[in-house]
Amino acid sequence: MGFDVEKFQQASFAFREETIPVPELKDFFGEGEEPVWKVRNLTGFEVFVANEAMERNRRRNEIMEGLMSQDRKEVVAAVKELAGYTDKAPDEYVRRLEVFRMGSVEPEISKEIAVRIADTFSTTFTHLTNRILILTGLGKEPGK
Repeated sequence: MGFDVEKFQQASFAFREETIPVPELKDFFGEGEEPVWKVRNLTGFEVFVANEAMERNRRRNEIMEGLMSQDRKEVVAAVKELAGYTDKAPDEYVRRLEVFRMGSVEPEISKEIAVRIADTFSTTFTHLTNRILILTGLGKEPGK
């Protein structure tokens, strides 16, 4: 029979969500609250936003390397300060920060919080972003 376009168009979809225990973060939850993090799949648009963040990071790193190869230390220092550039961030790290930010349902987080969690609880950060990426691969849930 093949793909039923009409059925697909009429279907409703909901984000695929998962609640993940994060006991290592228990000190940052209210008294009596269960330390859990709720995540969801990303949309196609959000996947490309995360990938674009990775590409911007790559380009920024290339520009900085090019500037530094000119041996104009004062110019390089000024541009780095202006751009907020401290060290070369790995592309995958930058992508996962965006994945984490967009895929966190509860709590909703800013990029700054994502960075702080990645820095202080790196295994938790990796686990949560892995779950978000797995949910993204499964897509939204039909019929909800």
